[in-house]
Amino acid sequence: MSQFWQNARAKRIALGYSQEEMAKKVGFHQTGYSYFESGKSKRIDRDLMERVALALDTTVRELEGTSDINLRRLPEEVQRWLESEESNDYIVEAYTKYITDKMKSLR
Repeated sequence: MSQFWQNARAKRIALGYSQEEMAKKVGFHQTGYSYFESGKSKRIDRDLMERVALALDTTVRELEGTSDINLRRLPEEVQRWLESEESNDYIVEAYTKYITDKMKSLR
């Protein structure tokens, strides 16, 4: 799953939207939306990404998680962890908690 779709999924969950609700918001069928979010589709649909970002009140760039960290300068062990599924799960969990806490503070 691409970084964009990992972050979009985390933010969708944090905001309490189901895949079906998101699909409706972006004008897509739930099955098709699920295909993108699950990483089964390798096709880049920039228009869909922009609609998803808009529906989640963010930007494509934020959801892409563009980073200035140069992974080649990090110790090999750290680099391997950052590229692992474990780090992806940790990032999604942390981002979901951040968004949930942020939403609570806005109430």
